[in-house]
Amino acid sequence: MPPHDTSLIENDIMNNVKEIKMLHRENQILRTLLKKIEQRLCDVELKVEGHDTIISPGGG
Repeated sequence: MPPHDTSLIENDIMNNVKEIKMLHRENQILRTLLKKIEQRLCDVELKVEGHDTIISPGGG
């Protein structure tokens, strides 16, 4: 590639920036979902605390 042709490099950089932004957004969504899951688990633990029953996804 000739030294003066930077359009391909610029295009690669822009694509990388777009991908980083997308991954950052996905990361934020996953962190939010994880916090919600952790809160629900805490709620379930509080409900079962002091009882001998174990809540399972199958309902048993």
